[in-house]
Amino acid sequence: MNVLASGRHDAAQHSTDIDTFSRIARIAERGRIDALFLADGPAGLVEESFTRPWRALEPVSLLSPLSQQTGHIGLVATTSTLFGHPYVAARQIATLDHISKRRAAWNIITSQTPVALAAYGLESRFGQDERYVRADEFARIVTGLWSSVPQSAIVADPGRNLFVDETVTRPIDVQGIHFRSRGNLSAPVGPQGRPVIFHSGQSDDSKAFGARWADALFTGQRTLAGAQKFYSDVKALARANGRNPDHLLVMPGLFRILGGSEEEARGRKDDPDARLDIDFPHHELAHHFALSPDDLPLVGVLPSI
Repeated sequence: MNVLASGRHDAAQHSTDIDTFSRIARIAERGRIDALFLADGPAGLVEESFTRPWRALEPVSLLSPLSQQTGHIGLVATTSTLFGHPYVAARQIATLDHISKRRAAWNIITSQTPVALAAYGLESRFGQDERYVRADEFARIVTGLWSSVPQSAIVADPGRNLFVDETVTRPIDVQGIHFRSRGNLSAPVGPQGRPVIFHSGQSDDSKAFGARWADALFTGQRTLAGAQKFYSDVKALARANGRNPDHLLVMPGLFRILGGSEEEARGRKDDPDARLDIDFPHHELAHHFALSPDDLPLVGVLPSI
């Protein structure tokens, strides 16, 4: 299904309409979908925001009311490890886990755009190595905080005037290059223990990071050989990190079109295909080749670069 075109459908609603999100959540749960996954960018209106529906709302805030509209479906929130502070992310997602009764998950991203850098007052991009050092410190603090107040520490004994037994807590003390944090999270360990962690990416650094921290890796592979290599690489990396490779899932990306019959499904595909505005992806493709759109014909041989 063409994602760019689907946003142009007459039924597409504004990106801040909570009723639309609630309806989607209930339909997804009724259809036995495993999780609602909210992608996100760190900040601002990027170029595509001006031509199609965009990610307007902060994911954890949006998933919180949706958790009360549903009872079983997973709730995956995306946050950046480059901007903000890990304590905030740890507390937000731990809170979501409690109010959703163990359905929260965290999708870790390390992306950076000029819009996000400008919004956070940064003058230059983080280098590749620096990005993943920051991400590693961020994840270490978040996961440490999630286990810092075990349920056994919650005594709640008014007779002894004791609510939290400090001797049972596990305060962290992380003094990194980019992030520092000491102490405990305000929220105790959630109903599922640690929220599920997702990550996506294709680079060697991304695979190494995901194999170290994630429970599931998203990947979009275009060839069988590429998919097999990605799978074997991350499984080996998980084993090298002392993890059971079977505990790291590899999830291929695909778009599904559902209908009561094949004819209905094909009709649902044909409709957004007919609405496709080809200008935006044409400009994006030209940008990746460092060309102007006029120098990149859509039909014919690619020009020599």
